Amino acid sequence: MERSNFDWSRFHAYRVFDEFVERFVLNRRSYITRHENELDFESAFHEIHSAFSEGYDDSNETFDTKVERQFADASEDSKIVFANVEYLWAILNMDRHYLLFERRNQPPYFHVFPLK
Repeated sequence: MERSNFDWSRFHAYRVFDEFVERFVLNRRSYITRHENELDFESAFHEIHSAFSEGYDDSNETFDTKVERQFADASEDSKIVFANVEYLWAILNMDRHYLLFERRNQPPYFHVFPLK
């Protein structure tokens, strides 16, 4: 295949990533929820850093339990931004996970925050 004829958009994963970048990164709208308002990245990332990084939980509880506790008082924007970033992380790691373990028939897992 000639390099000039290569078309990334033929690949579903590229199209999904491209849609994610346009909607979430460029337009600051949630890709994985129906939340249509523009997201405040600056305050959301500050709150995520505070809740998730500074509030690191090394207990043996499940990821879901820890995240729900860490983000219990977080704003809706912070929860939505974190969920979108986690979605991106999951997509990037899903291929590696499937390639390593050949588990192609299992659905991807995404944490869903209970929004108020």
